[in-house]
Amino acid sequence: MITIICATNRPGNRTQIIAKSYAKILEEIKVSSELFFIEDYTNDFKIEFWKNSSLNMVCNLTLLLSKSNKVLIIVPEYNGSFPGVFKLLIDSIKPSVFKGKFIGLIGVSSGRAGNIRGMDHLVNIFNHLGCLVFPKKIPISNIESLLSQEKLVDKKTWDILKSHAIEFAKV
Repeated sequence: MITIICATNRPGNRTQIIAKSYAKILEEIKVSSELFFIEDYTNDFKIEFWKNSSLNMVCNLTLLLSKSNKVLIIVPEYNGSFPGVFKLLIDSIKPSVFKGKFIGLIGVSSGRAGNIRGMDHLVNIFNHLGCLVFPKKIPISNIESLLSQEKLVDKKTWDILKSHAIEFAKV
């Protein structure tokens, strides 16, 4: 099973559209997955939530990660990197939960670089946690131009995601 994490809590984010599209592709190729949206847990965000591992968000993600050997992270660009709320979530989970997992990364941005820098920052973190990072990272740039009515409509991007999903499912 592959856990897909939408790494932002911003309401109405476009990252979730890519996450749902990837889950649909996995379903088409008969690979089970579960989606995890940080935005579903906005009530868990308190200034020191990382001290409380009993919060629903931390418990639910820890459970999902324990059932998965692969984790795909769809991560938007925030200020040249990735959302701080996602780093806070990573820091709230015991490092042993991540150890040995295969991590896939897809960056999403309104700009032209597809969050390459943010994905590189995450590679460093996940290497430190003992994860195996899938080398094929996908930067998705100019996200607004690829969507219509809250759906991914760009065939080239869909094909790239499908190719990634097939390869990631095989590792």
